[in-house]
Amino acid sequence: MAWGNGVLYVVDTYTSRIRQIDPETGKVQTLAGSDAGWLNGPDPLFYEPGGLSFANNRLSIADTNNHAIRVLDLSTRMTSTLMLRGLPAGFPRQQHMQAVVRRLPTHLPWVQRAAPQGR
Repeated sequence: MAWGNGVLYVVDTYTSRIRQIDPETGKVQTLAGSDAGWLNGPDPLFYEPGGLSFANNRLSIADTNNHAIRVLDLSTRMTSTLMLRGLPAGFPRQQHMQAVVRRLPTHLPWVQRAAPQGR
C-alpha cells in the first residue's frame, strides 16, 4: 500500500491489478492490470504484484512473479520496466515479453520503497 494524491494505492496480488481507493467516497478504481502476464505501455499486465511505493506521481511496483520492478507514471498512465545495471540478466516468465529486464538480487520481489526523490 502507498498513500499519495489523496488516495490509497494497493496491489490486488491474485488478480494482478493495481487499484486506487478514495477514502472520501470509498470508490475503488482499477488503475492498471487485468490478466496475469507481461506487458508495458498504457494497458500493462502484471504477474501477481506483491507491493508498491509512491513518489513523484509514480508508482514503483514489485511485479513479483515477473521478477521485475515496474513503474506506472500516474500522469500519463504509461507503465515501463525499471532497468537495473550491474545485476545478472534475467527474463520474465511470459512468452510474449516486450523487453529484457535485469533480475533483482532477491528471488521474488515483494515489497520495495522509493526514496523521496523517486530513486
